Amino acid sequence: MDELTRSRHVVALRGGLGNQLFQFSYALHLARQGWRVDFDLSCVRHGVPALFEVPVIGELAHKMALKATRVIPSPSGRLPLMGRLSRKVMGPSRIVLNESVQGPEPSSSVMPAWWFGYWQRLSYAEAVIPLLRTGLALAPPSETSDLARPAIARVHVRRGDYAGNPWELPAEWYRRALDMAYVLGGDSVVTEVVTNDPEWCRRNLDLRRAHRVLPTGTALEDMRSLAAADFLVISRSTFSWWAAAISDATVIAPDPWFPEMPQRNAQDLIPATWLSCAS
Repeated sequence: MDELTRSRHVVALRGGLGNQLFQFSYALHLARQGWRVDFDLSCVRHGVPALFEVPVIGELAHKMALKATRVIPSPSGRLPLMGRLSRKVMGPSRIVLNESVQGPEPSSSVMPAWWFGYWQRLSYAEAVIPLLRTGLALAPPSETSDLARPAIARVHVRRGDYAGNPWELPAEWYRRALDMAYVLGGDSVVTEVVTNDPEWCRRNLDLRRAHRVLPTGTALEDMRSLAAADFLVISRSTFSWWAAAISDATVIAPDPWFPEMPQRNAQDLIPATWLSCAS
C-alpha cells in the first residue's frame, strides 16, 4: 500500500439523489481540510449514480470515482467480510460504517477512512448549496420576481419507500402546512403538487383548496420545479431538503424532522429561517 492510498478518504455514494448530495457534501468537507477524497460506487453499481447527472457537481464527482469499487462487495452488503478485506488491501485500512442519519459531529482531525453513512448536516451542505444552484441554473430572485403573477405554492409529497414507515407524513399534515402558506400569501396563491406517486395524491390528498398534481419529471426537473416556488411545503425527505435549501421560497417543514425525536436533534440540519408545522 503506497502513501497516497493510506492518506486518502473514500466516501460511499448510497441511496438516491438527496442522500448522494449529502455524501458529496461530506466529501467536500474532507477535501477542504486538504485530504485527497474519492468515491466508493459499490452501493450504486448499476447504472449511473444520480449525483453524476447533476451539472457542475456531477463532473466533479465523476472525476473522484474509484471505478474498481464497482466490482467489489460493499462492507455493508451481503458479503461484508470480503468487502472489508478488499478495502484494507486497497487502502486506507480504516472502515467506518455509520447508519445514523447525521453521523458524528464535524471534526477537523479525522483520520483517513472508507466512509459508509449519510452525513445529513447543514454544516456540510452549506458549501454545496451554491454549486447546486449553479448546476440547476437557478436565477437570483431579482431576475425571477414577477409581481403581476400570483404566488405559487408547491407541495412535495414523498411516497414510494416512505409509504407506511415513520418518515411518511399523513395527508392531513400537508393540508395544515399549506394553510400556513395561504395565511402568508393570501387566497390568490396557486397550489401545485410534486410527487413520486401522482395517483395516490389524486385519490388521497385533500388539501381543501384548488390544486393540480404535476406530472412526475426527472429528479432534476422536479427539484428545479420545487426550488422555483414562492412557498414550499416539504416532506421528510433529503430530496425535499435540497430543493428547499437552494430555493428562495418560504419553506414550511415538518416538526419534528426526525420521527419520534425532538426537533433539537435537527439543529445542524434545519435552517432557522424555515417555518415549522407540527406533525
